[in-house]
This record gives sequence, structure tokens and C-alpha cells, in this order.
Amino acid sequence: GGGSGGAYGSRAGPGGSAATGTPRLRRLRESASSFATSLADVLSVFDSVDAVLRRVRLTEEGRSTATTIVMLQHELDEAKASLAEKEVERLRLAERLAALKQSRSGGVTTQAMEIDTQLLEAQQTRAQLVVREREAEALARQSNETAERNAALQREITLLRTRLGTAKEALRPRVVEVESRTREALSTVQELRQSLDLLAGMYQRACDQLAASKRCVEDLTEERGRLAKAVQAEVKRARVLAGEVARMDAVNVRLMAAHDSLRAAYRGMKTAAGDAGRGKA
Repeated sequence: GGGSGGAYGSRAGPGGSAATGTPRLRRLRESASSFATSLADVLSVFDSVDAVLRRVRLTEEGRSTATTIVMLQHELDEAKASLAEKEVERLRLAERLAALKQSRSGGVTTQAMEIDTQLLEAQQTRAQLVVREREAEALARQSNETAERNAALQREITLLRTRLGTAKEALRPRVVEVESRTREALSTVQELRQSLDLLAGMYQRACDQLAASKRCVEDLTEERGRLAKAVQAEVKRARVLAGEVARMDAVNVRLMAAHDSLRAAYRGMKTAAGDAGRGKA
């Protein structure tokens, strides 16, 4: 009975510890929820940064395009210089051709045909130069647009860096709080484990006591059976002894009766002997 009372009395302790740990676990859940919300905010900032970085990669490609534009511009300048030289040469050839036509108005010479061919090549080169100029102008406009986008992206990156730093600073106290509450929760869990270990030990001892009690009950049952058999044997012996006592009582009664008869006879004989002695005297 004392062991069971101790076990029941000790079970109230862990319940109090669990009740104490429940608010801590609730606070831990709230901190984890707020921490998850903050992480979601930071992740959204990271997503924005990632999007900006992808756009920056496109900007880098735009920079390579700008480099190509510079190269094309350089080629265009060279082509313009070459065109100027060819234009001078064309004018010179045109003058020579006019002079040849004036000197030989009768027919077309081989030199005149060569001059016509060179003039045709000069015109083709000039047409190519016009196409190159148009391409260079389009690429220049694209380069300006890319530069504007790059500047906008740089401003956005700066803004996002500021937001990220602000989010980190806002998240740091929450992280510290979550770490503190996590340590408290771990301490509570440790206390609960100790309480559970204590309860497990007490339960094991109670089981051992119950098993010992069962063995005692079995032993008592066996002892009761043996005592019942012994009592039955004693009852039989008592019955036999009662019969023997009754018989001895009957014998004693007869003996007492015989004893009384003998005493009466002895007194009678003594009285008779006394009377006889007095008669002789």
C-alpha cells in the first residue's frame, strides 16, 4: 500500500512540469511562425534580387552588344574613310573618263570599261556603307536603351540591397528570440524527458511490486490451502479427541462412583472395626 501511494504521489510532479512546458511550447510555435513569416519576406527579397540579377545578365549581354556596336562603329569609320578615298578616286576616274570620251568620241576603249567597272564598285561600296550606317544607328539606339535599362537596374539593385539589409536587421532580433525560446524549449524537453524517465522507473517499480504482490498472493493461496488441509486434519483429530474425552469422562464417572463406593465401604468397615474394639473393651 505504501509503495502504491508513493507512485501515485510522484505522478503529479511531471504533470506540473508538462503544464509549465505547454506555454513555452506555445511561445516557441508563435516564434517559429513569425520567424517563418520573416523568412518568407527575406525570400521574396531574394527572389527580387534573383530577378534583377537575371536582368543584369541580360544587361551584360547588352554590354557585349554595345562592344559589338563599338566595333561596328570603328568598322563604319574605316569604311567611311575608305569611301572618301574611293569617292576621290571615283571623281578622278570620272574626270579621266570624261576626258577619254572627249578625246575618243567614236568608240568605247578598254580603259573606259575598266573605269566604268571601278565606278560601279564604288557605287556598290557606297550602298553597303549606307546599310552599315543604318545598322550602326539601330545598334546605337539599342545601346542607349541598354544603358538606360542598366542604370535603372543599378538603381533597383541598390534599392534591393537596402531592403535586404533592412530585412536582415529586422530579422536579427527575431532570430535571437527564436534561439532563446528554442533553448528554453530544449530545456523544457529535457525536463520532460527526465520526468518521463522518472515515471518510467516508477512504473517499472510498480510493475515489479505488482508482480511481487501476485507472487505473494499465490504463495498465500497455497499457504491457505495447506492451512485448510491442516485445519481439516485438526478438526478430525479434535473430533476423535472429543470422543476420547467423552469416553474418559464416562470412565472417570465410573471410577469416581467406584471410589465413592470404596470410601463408603472403607468407612463402614472402619466404623464396624471401631465398634468391635469398643465391644471387646
